[in-house]
Amino acid sequence: MVMGLSSSFQESGNASMEGVARVTTADHNQVQALMKPNSVDLSYVRHVVPDRISVGTELNIPLRNVLEPNWRVGGQFRFKQSTVSTSIDKAGSVQTVVELKPKQIFQVQLAANVNTWKDSYKFGVAFMLNL
Repeated sequence: MVMGLSSSFQESGNASMEGVARVTTADHNQVQALMKPNSVDLSYVRHVVPDRISVGTELNIPLRNVLEPNWRVGGQFRFKQSTVSTSIDKAGSVQTVVELKPKQIFQVQLAANVNTWKDSYKFGVAFMLNL
């Protein structure tokens, strides 16, 4: 178990404090709590198949409006030459990134962010050379 606390004092006289607590189990599942000046972030990651399939969730609770938290649920799936990461959040936004590594020197990423509630559709592609 890892715990930490940091604080800062700014010239304007505002003080802030942050704290983090992280627990990692024997099978590498993680629970983390991060306290910021204006919010509390909680996250959980479960490694269903180690180094292959991970699922997780995040919860952000703003301290000024605790009745309207933000959340996100997602997963990551690793294959021999590719990785697929996908998530959905409270606003109905579905985000997916497909990363292809056909060769060690070459990499392609396909990304999509779709929110049908807001009629927003974004797609992208990236090509990378690792020299």
